[in-house]
Amino acid sequence: MFACLSFTPSLLPRGGILQGLICGINAALGYAAGVLVARMGRAFADREPRPPRRRSWTGFLISAVILFGLFFGFGQYWQYEIRRLMGGTDYSVPLAVASPLVAALVFCLLLLTARGIRGLYRRLVRLLRHWIGPRAASAVGWTAVAALVWAIVTGVLLDGLVGLANQSFSLRDTTTEEGVHRPTTTLRSGGPGSLVPWDSLGLQGRNFTGTGPSVSAIGQFTGRPAKESRRGCG
Repeated sequence: MFACLSFTPSLLPRGGILQGLICGINAALGYAAGVLVARMGRAFADREPRPPRRRSWTGFLISAVILFGLFFGFGQYWQYEIRRLMGGTDYSVPLAVASPLVAALVFCLLLLTARGIRGLYRRLVRLLRHWIGPRAASAVGWTAVAALVWAIVTGVLLDGLVGLANQSFSLRDTTTEEGVHRPTTTLRSGGPGSLVPWDSLGLQGRNFTGTGPSVSAIGQFTGRPAKESRRGCG
């Protein structure tokens, strides 16, 4: 169900790779929620886990394939509507078809990571029980593992992802889209005599100051003499 909800409409159109990432993360969150609810239920019932029946697996697989297929189809239609409303044309059929594979890969990686952390915790607890009591070992083990995961995520993964994104977007920020030209008026940033150089504006800044209606276009729209529009970036 969590994986199916990832195909619901968004504010901006999503490509196949991004959709696969979101679907895989959602599926992992749903799996974690199911495990948590099941453990809480067993704790209240005071019983151990029971092996699932064969019919349960059959019913789960059939319902999962049907639901996922329906939401995948609806998701493609919803994304098409968003692209149509926004005037977007960027769409890759192979990437859209590959999104479930990306989702499965992301889900498996997150699941293996979680189980690896659980295995590390259990080993640490067994080691600590040689010197301290079981309750204290559990508390210290959870604290140590949580601190280690926090340090890795915030200090290594997050910094690495931010640095990679910064490099990618910085390279794109040095480009200028087709049809955008440096202003020839002093009333716009990046123009002659401007305190803000054209090369320092960035991609979106150049799009903003390098486009816009001309004096003649404004006059034709209003039906009266017009002045040069002012556009600035600070």
